Amino acid sequence: MSIANGKSSKIYHILSAADLLKYRVFIPGQDYSPTSASTVMDAILSFDAVKEKAFAARYYQSYSNMMLQVLNQLKK
Repeated sequence: MSIANGKSSKIYHILSAADLLKYRVFIPGQDYSPTSASTVMDAILSFDAVKEKAFAARYYQSYSNMMLQVLNQLKK
């Protein structure tokens, strides 16, 4: 039996597309050790909100366009 690596999840996909995988924590088993508070604070303080808001707008537009295409296909 293989242990899942989490790369097939939608969360992984979105974080990868947004260049945010460094903020992801995946816990595949019992050997997890928590991230330090200073690491969490550094990540919060260095987070590029402007970049990610722009990504979110692009991703939302792309998703909306895809859903419109799906709806148009269903109307045929």
